Amino acid sequence: MKFLSRIYIKVIQLWYLVIILLTLNCPPMVYSPHAQNEIIRPLNQGSEIHEIGGAFAYNKWIVEEKPDTVYLKTYPNESFSFFHNAYAEGKSFCGFGGIELIGFPLQWWNGNSSGFILWLKPRFGFQYCGDVTTFRLCLLPLNFYLALENGDYGIGGGPSIFDFYQLSLLLHNYKPTKNIYWIGLRNSSSAVGIVVGGEFGASSNYLLRGEYSYLIRTPYSLLITGEDFESIRGSVHYFTIGLFRGMR
Repeated sequence: MKFLSRIYIKVIQLWYLVIILLTLNCPPMVYSPHAQNEIIRPLNQGSEIHEIGGAFAYNKWIVEEKPDTVYLKTYPNESFSFFHNAYAEGKSFCGFGGIELIGFPLQWWNGNSSGFILWLKPRFGFQYCGDVTTFRLCLLPLNFYLALENGDYGIGGGPSIFDFYQLSLLLHNYKPTKNIYWIGLRNSSSAVGIVVGGEFGASSNYLLRGEYSYLIRTPYSLLITGEDFESIRGSVHYFTIGLFRGMR
């Protein structure tokens, strides 16, 4: 069985039997490209900052489907997230970390399933900020899951293969204060694409932040190779919007 398919077996234990049956029949498998919308502000604070927030995400995978082929989404059509972000003190260069807790009905991932899943994604990295540019490395090395279906539950976890690392090069408005707008490129271990985002100061403590990305398979990956790499197909429209509260 393909390496990426084994990852699915590890992280979603409720789908063990389904994947095993698919493996015995040996159908070709196709995966969607994915890079996580980080919606991290591309501006260092100069002091240690923490923020919490909630967000809604919409993910549309466009792919030409063929019979006798299994199409596996690497991210659900819709989801809700809770964020805790922490920014270290720094002006030009700073580190950051955080946790994203994603929740959604299983039907939003697989139309034939019922139940609910909680998906925990820790992340950390650093960014270098200039007057109009930001370079960011974000690492999302692990995933953890809790899935509930028809009174049963499964717990899983494993490497985050599709978005283990993400590199972003962003252009933003000159020395922003209240509102920030950015556009740029993002490359993950499975996808590359254009990123557009913005942050709007709703008040002194609350921020409305959103990000849109258009993604296709990356031309090169450090982690995914061979048939697994070739099985990533199609394009993805990905939009996230959320409200954040800053806490010093």
